[in-house]
Amino acid sequence: MKTFKLQAWHFGLMFILLSIVTNIMGTWAVNSIPNNVEDSRFVDLNDKTFDEAVSSGTGFVLFYKENSDLCDKMEYNLNQLPVDDKEKINYYKINIAEFNALEAEYRISGVPSILIFKEGKERERILGVIPESNLKIIYNRATK
Repeated sequence: MKTFKLQAWHFGLMFILLSIVTNIMGTWAVNSIPNNVEDSRFVDLNDKTFDEAVSSGTGFVLFYKENSDLCDKMEYNLNQLPVDDKEKINYYKINIAEFNALEAEYRISGVPSILIFKEGKERERILGVIPESNLKIIYNRATK
């Protein structure tokens, strides 16, 4: 009776197949979120209003680029977070194409990026598109 032995090319083939499946599933997951963000709770900021807006309370600041599907999806996910009347959370967004100084000051390496401020100090940084379930955990941590 012949025994089957794994060869190096078997592992290479498995790696390629795994990469393809992961890419397809990731693309499907991102595309399953609606692109258009209607009734957004985000307030547009600029370089003059930024410091005053984040100086008090807790605020989520989305650094984004116009016409970016990933940024729209992240804004949609953030809009799905619960509204807590006890702990007022402010939601802001800044277009980094228009306000390069803030992008450089806060060392934004890519979009979408979310900075969470508490009383004017950066408490947390989120890079990329995060699922709604993970955002709820981050939200709960930020409101404590």
